[in-house]
Amino acid sequence: MPQQREVLTNCEEQIDRWVSGESLHSDHRGLGEECCPDFSCCKPHLLQPIAVRRSFRAASGKEREKLCMAFLGGMLSSSAPDVKVHITNGDPSPES
Repeated sequence: MPQQREVLTNCEEQIDRWVSGESLHSDHRGLGEECCPDFSCCKPHLLQPIAVRRSFRAASGKEREKLCMAFLGGMLSSSAPDVKVHITNGDPSPES
């Protein structure tokens, strides 16, 4: 019988535990399991250094959004290293 994994129902508890090195899924919105910010709950090699995790916890919503985009890019790049990945929030880039 497969072992059931712990799924949290509080986003801030998920982040606190992730900062302490325990990567767990959360279902804080009732929509099903969600990965921790750096996806290390599913891909342990992606666990960010403690300084990055602490910065994420202390960050504002916009700063967290930027970090999440970077984490997503890292996860996608690790899955397909021969593909270049650039994640954006949808704002147009300035003309070069």
